[in-house]
Parts: sequence; C-alpha cells; structure tokens
Amino acid sequence: ASLIKKDHTFPPMTILSWNYDAQFELAYSGYYLRDQYIPTLWEELNVLNKTYPTEFDIDKPFAMIKLNGTAFFTDIRYATTVNGREVPGLTDCFFGGGELNQYQYGAEYLLKSVYHNTLSYSWESSTYFNLLDNVLHRVIDTEEMIVIGYSFPYVNNEVDSYYLQRMGHLQKVVIQDKNFDDIKERIEGILEPTGRHVEIIPKNNLQQFYIPNKF
Repeated sequence: ASLIKKDHTFPPMTILSWNYDAQFELAYSGYYLRDQYIPTLWEELNVLNKTYPTEFDIDKPFAMIKLNGTAFFTDIRYATTVNGREVPGLTDCFFGGGELNQYQYGAEYLLKSVYHNTLSYSWESSTYFNLLDNVLHRVIDTEEMIVIGYSFPYVNNEVDSYYLQRMGHLQKVVIQDKNFDDIKERIEGILEPTGRHVEIIPKNNLQQFYIPNKF
C-alpha cells in the first residue's frame, strides 16, 4: 500500500519471495477491480512463479519471483494458454466447499489424479524455465538488498549462494528482523568466498515494512 502508485505500478525493484502463499497477490487484488484471478494478478505484477508459466517480462522495472512456487493446485481438465503453451487451469481446493467440512473437501480434491500441486522448493528443478538464470538476470546489478523475515536457512544455501555471490555491485544489506545477528552471520558466511565487504545494518522497527528513502 505504501509503494503502489495511482496507476497500480511499483518502483523499480525485484522481490524474491520464498513464501508459497498468495498474501502479496491477495493484498494487491484490493487495488485491481477488473479481475481477481491469481494468474491475472501475476501478469499485472510481472510475477515469475516457478511452478506455473506466466507472462513474465524479465526486463520490466518491477518483478516478483516466487522461488518456491505457490501452494495451489492445477486441474488438468481445464487448460489455458500462456505464452503459446497449453497449461492446466489453476484451481483452489480449500475454499468454497459449501456445507462440506473444509478439510474433507480439500482431501477429496487431493485424492484425485487430475489435480497437481504447484508448491516446489527452490532447490528442486523447474518444469518451465531455468529459475536461477532468471533470478540472476534480475539481481546481478543489485546495490542494496533488503531482507525481511528471511533467515537464509542452510537448506536453501546452494540457491542463496548462487545469486548472492554474483551480486558484484552489492554495497549494503538491510536486515529487518529480530534475529539480526544470526542472519548477518549467515550472509557474511555466504559472501566470504568472494572476499568482498558489504555493509550490513539492522532495522529494529518491526511495526511496518522498511522502505528505502529513495522510494
């Protein structure tokens, strides 16, 4: 809400998200009245979703890359076309169950072979494109990186090291997290093989997302 402009655009930036929920998309949908279908919102937001092809433009000023996909399901019975390629339709199996028990309703969907999970962890391969190449293209010229609520866990170390060590212009990392020291240590460990010194500073105010003054 603090970043969005009147024409529904955002400042030039790249958001790397390890979250597989759709909170960003749902928040944005409140500003977008024409259609609230998630793939439409992905197109508007220029989202690269690892597990579902989108009309992603790698060179647009704003982009969001979902490294773990999204916790949805596709239905192979309802195909759509994206970038000239036929893909399954996206469905939501946890809502709209009427009088059925919510979890029973979800289980009935999950047990049918026509549904496929679109959650995929960052270290798993992507069916549709080379994820790391797209990430690198977006972040290689990064000068300032803001870390909000991400701990750089060891399980993601290979992926995180791949792009972080290649940020040759990185000068400053801002960490907004109550566990600042732990995250700083992880970032320093990843950057150590490069021999580069990067300023790492904390933002202790956790009441709202940190926004750089340049925005």
